Amino acid sequence: MSITKSDEELLFPRIASGKHPYAIEVIKCAEANGIGVSEIAEITGKSQPYISQVKAGKGNLKVEDLQPLIYKLSPKVPGEEFHTYKVLKEIKPIWPDKWEQDILIKELLSVSEGLPGGRYPSGEAIFEEVEKNHNAALDKLDEFGRSLNRGFLLPFQDYSPNRTQYVTELSEALAQYRTEKAAFEKLRIEGDGFIDHLISQLAYAISPSFSQEPVNKDLLTEKLEELLPEIVKEHFRFPKHINDALIRSCVQASHHASSLPPIVQAKINYDWVEIDEDQIVNDPEGHAERILSQCLELQKKFDEERLEKERKFRLTGHYSKKALSQLQSISFSSPGEKEYIQRWGDQLFGNTEIKVFANPENSYKINLTNAFSRWATEVEFTYLEENVQIGGVRLLNKSCGEQQIAVHELHSQDFVVLHTFEDKGEKKEFTMLSDRLTVEKLFEHLKDLAVLNSWDMDQFYEIHEALQKSLLTRGYRVPGVNSIY
Repeated sequence: MSITKSDEELLFPRIASGKHPYAIEVIKCAEANGIGVSEIAEITGKSQPYISQVKAGKGNLKVEDLQPLIYKLSPKVPGEEFHTYKVLKEIKPIWPDKWEQDILIKELLSVSEGLPGGRYPSGEAIFEEVEKNHNAALDKLDEFGRSLNRGFLLPFQDYSPNRTQYVTELSEALAQYRTEKAAFEKLRIEGDGFIDHLISQLAYAISPSFSQEPVNKDLLTEKLEELLPEIVKEHFRFPKHINDALIRSCVQASHHASSLPPIVQAKINYDWVEIDEDQIVNDPEGHAERILSQCLELQKKFDEERLEKERKFRLTGHYSKKALSQLQSISFSSPGEKEYIQRWGDQLFGNTEIKVFANPENSYKINLTNAFSRWATEVEFTYLEENVQIGGVRLLNKSCGEQQIAVHELHSQDFVVLHTFEDKGEKKEFTMLSDRLTVEKLFEHLKDLAVLNSWDMDQFYEIHEALQKSLLTRGYRVPGVNSIY
């Protein structure tokens, strides 16, 4: 459609927000261009009855409500002078996946720097190694984090290569015993059949038909049954070394599992059936099952106690999830605001202090709030820029040192300031767009920029006077200047 000057005044009144003064006319203009009430409702996000009410003068629409419809009606924004800029939209801190671990390691290296022994442990610490040493030390600490000052055999320790050595050996010995027992039972059954067959054959071989002397067959059979089983069963005897191996494994498991640290012993009740290696055990399989069951139960309880202690002396997970969610959604509009992140430690951690154990006798205190503040000084940021079109006369475009200031008068008779500067940290030039400003707010904004950016005051006054003159010649009332009319 062709937009006339009068149409432009209807579509784009000289207000930036609030109730659109010509909502009825905009709807009628849309209908005249083939856009019906139902489509208007869809474009504006309102109901069809409500649009009908507005059309009848019984409702209202805000400027922002009608904007999508106005943009459909007019391909051009109002005004005769237009300028484009790439402006800084938002700055957001980057939160690494393992940000809390990074904080801990950075602070650990800093705290340990001035302590005897130098930086922990060599100045090249990684979290996984620190956590491994920390958890290993916890096995030799009491529930208050004090060293027990003793060495213990810890067959179940995660960091020990023999963590489940004795339990595994007992399990394997029991499995071997059962395999050999099944094989022996098969041999025994086969042996019983062989003995019966042999007795039968011998009795037949020495029967009276083959001998001159009469033979008492019953007596002979009785003697054979008495002697042959002992002779034959020597070849089917259960291997003694399998029996001995199982007993040895029982002894080792019960001995080593009872050597747990006092902090664990005090909390776990167990009742071992101790035996010596040369002690006769009538039921080695049953004894091994009992020992193995107790070992596994003790292992489970020991793991639970260790987990409880690791939770109590945990290295991560101390931050407030609610605070983190809120802080991660924050973005900045100015590079000067980036330093605010250094103050977030208290919201995240309160005043939480933790201990990091390098070994049972050596620990480091870490205040997580202070740690976050130091870590935040090196946080990286993402910078989101966007292209904007400024519809309005450029009243001022002046340099102030290495910075540039541009002021535009908008169609709404508000003003915007574009401040171009170099971010030294990023080594990149950015332009910031102000909010809409009245004449009074325009001069206040420039004064704030001068203070925040340490402008040379002579240059500031030069900018101030140039802008003042430009506004006066366009008929605006300027603070501090008498208007005679």
